[in-house]
Amino acid sequence: MARKGVSPKGLGSAVRMVQYFINRSGKTLSASRKKELEKAKRLLQEKAAQEKGDDKRRAKRRTTKKPLQKKK
Repeated sequence: MARKGVSPKGLGSAVRMVQYFINRSGKTLSASRKKELEKAKRLLQEKAAQEKGDDKRRAKRRTTKKPLQKKK
């Protein structure tokens, strides 16, 4: 689900696909399968949050660097 070929819009899209599958299957989904899908959804959410945190750290690093000052 996290591959670009499966969900080209990223991890958020993969999480929505898993949730959609859970919702569409309704009462016909077995408890063990639902538990497995919920675990997959949680893992995708954690990975997405982790990547989002990495992006924030990279952006923060870029803004904290001071530009070189020209000597007169």
